[in-house]
Amino acid sequence: MDDHRYSTFALDLYWVSPTAELEQHLAECERCRAYVEHLGAIDQPIALRARAKRPWLFGAAVLALAVVIVVLAWPRRPVVSVKGEPGVQVLVHRGTETTVWDASRPVRAGDALALRLACDEMTSVAVVVPDRGVVFEGACQDGVLPFTLVVDDQPGIEQIAVVLGQTPLDASALQRAVDQQARGAAIWTTRFTFTKELL
Repeated sequence: MDDHRYSTFALDLYWVSPTAELEQHLAECERCRAYVEHLGAIDQPIALRARAKRPWLFGAAVLALAVVIVVLAWPRRPVVSVKGEPGVQVLVHRGTETTVWDASRPVRAGDALALRLACDEMTSVAVVVPDRGVVFEGACQDGVLPFTLVVDDQPGIEQIAVVLGQTPLDASALQRAVDQQARGAAIWTTRFTFTKELL
């Protein structure tokens, strides 16, 4: 929708905070209206479970875990990455505020975490959470992945790994990529560890 008057990010924002201007546009534009209706059909977040620091392990039984996805509104900011390489950015939604996570900021119970991608030449993406396995898997597209992870209120840390690839990976290859933090022409792995602020 690069040549369109409103970007998908603007429509994501409308979903949380409607404006009269966009309301009028949606009455006239079938394409944007269909996109916003799609957002309304996806409305349940994934709950993260707190965990102590441990190796990144997941098994075939966990891979079958059923996951529900959600889209929230995120600010229109680019993913920062080296030219010619993919990149992953974490967005934190707390109350009415959404910010880009800067690695020094703790998360809190109830925070919604979203992932924004710059795929470069990668065509597949998998998101892995320790003890939960793969919570999202699909085609890699630049922009915010269509789900959020919600932080629970238990002590500990939260961890997420994002694996981008030129082809989808089977369970063993995905586990190796996470464990080794593989980064190359065919696989690009990013791991995030979040400290938790208890109120």
